[in-house]
Amino acid sequence: HTVVAGAKRKEWSAILPTPIERFHQADMTPKQQEVYQMILQQVVELIQKEMENNQALRDLLSGVESEEGESEGGVGVDQLLKPYLQRLEKFVTAPSSDALGATMLHGEDLVSPKAREIIKLCTEHIASNTQGKILIFTNYVESAIAIFEAFPSELRTKVIHYTADMKEECG
Repeated sequence: HTVVAGAKRKEWSAILPTPIERFHQADMTPKQQEVYQMILQQVVELIQKEMENNQALRDLLSGVESEEGESEGGVGVDQLLKPYLQRLEKFVTAPSSDALGATMLHGEDLVSPKAREIIKLCTEHIASNTQGKILIFTNYVESAIAIFEAFPSELRTKVIHYTADMKEECG
């Protein structure tokens, strides 16, 4: 079985075997790339606007940084940029969850390149009769939903879409 899980890693880490991590290239379609560039431009404009009122962000982007990777205001790079970069990350995994993606993309362009690669890997795993389960962790509920919905019907019968808010009813 394949489990598409949206739970926080700390909830699972004690019971999971050592993960096998591999990196796979997943290319966006030309239309997805076009929309991604539009979203990126919107994000850059938003960051530039926010810099006017956010000293920590201004320090970070002007190169004022401490040795610990934090801006002078004590805020880390990840913490400062994550709110802005989330939209891009979500789009790559769930293009239809973004308003611009939902408007501009149609048909196969609505399917994430990451979802396609995950489906390919799961199909290969099942075909090889390898024992064990496949766990797919996502950072966002939208990503888990998009991956789950991208599975073809013959595979979807082997997939469980589980999120952390389901732990009481599953447990």
